[in-house]
Amino acid sequence: MWDKKRIAFVSNSLWSIFHFRINIIRLLINKGFDVTVLAPPDDSFIENIAAEKLNFIPLKHLHPRKMLPWQEIQLFDELKKHYTALRPDLVFHYTIKPNIIGSMAAGAAKVKSVAVITGLGYTLVNNRVVSFFVRPLYRMALQHPEEVWFLNEGDREFFVSAKMTPFNKTFILPGEGVDTNFFTPAKHNSKNNTALRFLMISRILNNKGVNEFVEAAQRLAGQHPGIQFILMGKHEPDGPDAVPKVKLAEWAQKNSIIYLPYSKEVRDEIAKADCVVLPSYAEGLSVSLMEAAAMAKPLIASDVNGCRELVIDNQSGYLCRPRDVNDLVEKMEKLISLSKEARLAMGNNGRKLIIEKYAVDIINEIYLRKINVHLQAG
Repeated sequence: MWDKKRIAFVSNSLWSIFHFRINIIRLLINKGFDVTVLAPPDDSFIENIAAEKLNFIPLKHLHPRKMLPWQEIQLFDELKKHYTALRPDLVFHYTIKPNIIGSMAAGAAKVKSVAVITGLGYTLVNNRVVSFFVRPLYRMALQHPEEVWFLNEGDREFFVSAKMTPFNKTFILPGEGVDTNFFTPAKHNSKNNTALRFLMISRILNNKGVNEFVEAAQRLAGQHPGIQFILMGKHEPDGPDAVPKVKLAEWAQKNSIIYLPYSKEVRDEIAKADCVVLPSYAEGLSVSLMEAAAMAKPLIASDVNGCRELVIDNQSGYLCRPRDVNDLVEKMEKLISLSKEARLAMGNNGRKLIIEKYAVDIINEIYLRKINVHLQAG
């Protein structure tokens, strides 16, 4: 049926490939596609690559954190060479450098591609210097893909209004998909309202709202003894917006929060939580919120793109104003005041939303339909 078509996935990390896109990759392989992943090498995923029977091409010149002209020229040449040799029928690009440099390389190699904008990035919206250089690059690069996908309507509006891509070339993909048979409701943890556990799962970055979460925890801890505040996520100390390691250690030492490095067993921590919090400044479509909602946990999240789509305010959780600790504390207080039954009802409302709109089967079907359309277009 598919005549052994070749599909390539390109990202700035193997971690994101295996964390966000492995379900669609497995499905494509099962349907007879030849799937190749291109990303910077990462020894911690060697076993995963072998287990999934993936074709893997390590990218030597994709440096996620720095954008230097000579490095991007090297990356362009590297990708163009691989595309010319591989001749994929369709390439999916994720994250900023693959979306820009990869789209240009695919155009030069006369290979079809789709750019998936997984989030704006706080700096693109708020850093004038970065925006000054990046927006023209997007305008040039996004001429080449067949389509430009976004995870929420707000991000699409931003790109279209900034004339980085025309509206008629865009499409909304409702997230990366959640396996609702894996992320299932667990037995409720708390016996009363004095032992609640608030959990935040994200990279340890300022723009994720980590500082606001910790300050809210500090304020609430004195008023509600016994309540726990858990911060779980990958700490990337070299990132431009990373929370300093010394600050993270200081928080843990003062018992403001319990810090847990990111683990593949994230489901176990969600199961222990009574509420999952994400006071982020902007998201593509938050995977941690989707996973938590799938497990029927109430949510508290910022009223921003990529979060508001996943919270039915006052029904599956609460939306709070971004960068507003007072409002975050108020919404956490509201959650604390709820009965166990009310929290359970909120969680069930959230799971229903995920099943109806964001389940992995829905997303996979969209991918298959879109791939079929682009392959038939010749």
